[in-house]
Amino acid sequence: MKKIYLLSIVINFVFVSDNTCQTYLFNGNKSGFSAMVGVLSVRSYTRQTAAFFGAEATISGYLSFGFSRTFSKYDYDNGFNTYSLNLALYKSENGQRTWTYPLVASYSKVNNKDVFLGGGGIALKNQISAKTSISPVFLVLLQNQSRYSGKKYSRVFGFELNVVHQKLRIVPSITLAQGNTAIAIGGGFIL
Repeated sequence: MKKIYLLSIVINFVFVSDNTCQTYLFNGNKSGFSAMVGVLSVRSYTRQTAAFFGAEATISGYLSFGFSRTFSKYDYDNGFNTYSLNLALYKSENGQRTWTYPLVASYSKVNNKDVFLGGGGIALKNQISAKTSISPVFLVLLQNQSRYSGKKYSRVFGFELNVVHQKLRIVPSITLAQGNTAIAIGGGFIL
């Protein structure tokens, strides 16, 4: 049971980073939409895998909200939903680079337990050419779900690298949470 809850910590982080923390994708006050599918592998004592898909809308470059769905080999009643919110506290645009400082939050119900995740981070969008950008993102988050593993909250650390070419988006990421390491790859599009 403990492994299932640790897996949910990592899965929720991946959703928050890959699908929810997207205000850095849109410069200035531009609005947009993205959708993504992906796979996730979690390493602890055993190897666990999951698949996910999600969609996210950004309003005026500073507020995003989204939905994602997870499917795992564990039952989870055929999967679970994650609802998320992202607010860019500050953006600094300097030529081809844009620094964004996002706050993120998400809610899921996993095995009839409420899972809340929240925190913040930093993102740097580098416009390589007119059609291509690369954006590394670092996030530090807290999640309440760790109370099922004997702790009140757990810290989650993560890194992702967004590569956007025209409308195509590829996102590899790595997450560290409670001794677990998760590697995910997602792909989709932005409009």
